[in-house]
Amino acid sequence: MRKIILSMLRCPICKKGDLELKHVRTAFFIVKNKHKEECVEQGLIECRVCHARFPIIGEIPVLLPQEMMSPEEIRFLDEYDESPKADIIEFKAPTTEQRYQRMKALLEKDAFYREESYPDEKSKAWIRNEVEYELRYAHLKDKYVKSLSHKLKKQPKAILDIGGGQGGTLACFQQEFKPEIAILIDLDDRFTPIAKMRDERIDVIRGDGTNMPFKDKVFDLTISNGCLEHVREWPSMLAEIQRTGNETYLSYIPNGAFPWEIGHLSAPLVTWLPKKAARLVCFCWHKILRNKQYTFELIDHLLDYTYFVHSRRVEKECRRLGIEPTNMFTTYVMEAAKATYHHTYGKYVQFLGRHPWFLKLVTGMLTALHIEPIVHYYLYHPDKRRV
Repeated sequence: MRKIILSMLRCPICKKGDLELKHVRTAFFIVKNKHKEECVEQGLIECRVCHARFPIIGEIPVLLPQEMMSPEEIRFLDEYDESPKADIIEFKAPTTEQRYQRMKALLEKDAFYREESYPDEKSKAWIRNEVEYELRYAHLKDKYVKSLSHKLKKQPKAILDIGGGQGGTLACFQQEFKPEIAILIDLDDRFTPIAKMRDERIDVIRGDGTNMPFKDKVFDLTISNGCLEHVREWPSMLAEIQRTGNETYLSYIPNGAFPWEIGHLSAPLVTWLPKKAARLVCFCWHKILRNKQYTFELIDHLLDYTYFVHSRRVEKECRRLGIEPTNMFTTYVMEAAKATYHHTYGKYVQFLGRHPWFLKLVTGMLTALHIEPIVHYYLYHPDKRRV
């Protein structure tokens, strides 16, 4: 964690106090924008008001209430040596190659445990392909940047990625805009170390998107891609987006109004059906396709943490919060059609790209009916105190 981001943080518990770096155990220096900056590898953060403590582990501050921390994180707090006489150990920053190898090891470790659940070779090959994608192609997301760039009011100096997972989207925005500060926040402790290893220029925080540890209006641009559909209290996440930033690119999949679930269960009608019926339809569909990885256990897991949110509900909530949403679905598909790499449904997107009049007709119709399969919004919500 770079010390520079401390001025942007507030306590997620009392929601009032500034956070200060109380102790540093290990640190190193990096050079960013021709300036030498100290990064904390292990340490302790404390709230100046309620004195809540938060650990920094592997460059990642864990800014969560203790009941949401893992046993390892709580044990780190309990065992941490708070003595002011403790020496600070400084070491060389990891090289790009070292970071890549660590990221690869983390991904392969995760894949190993996932493969144990699937005895058939087709499922194991599917998991290995996912690892290959995350290593080589996850950062190739220019379509998101190009969809948004003409809408931005100014060049962003501070970018936040909510639910950024393994860091591919933010790495792409970082490469394009070169902001002074780029922060990724995610609740999943499997993904945050991978995101940190992917790009040393970004800061990673383990935190909650519905209760973010940031002060008001500290970000010029907020992005969230593929997160909202996994948040039960998604209106709270939208409220936090409005509080902390000025402009937002919001994307999630699937639209709850679209009859085909894309990206998780990949089956028809499950977005419209009750959970028990959706479970059975999904299992039968993949049984026909011989996709053995879709067991009842996996389907139940996906249904438990995927919420099918209608785009009309998102628009209504945005306007209630004073946010003006602009639908970007057509623009996104046009930019996606120009891309050279597609993780899924590439042949359909490329077909639309060869027939732009048909692309505009189809996407325009889906947008007008609010049944676009993937939801893309540009949200403008400036600080009214500065207007």
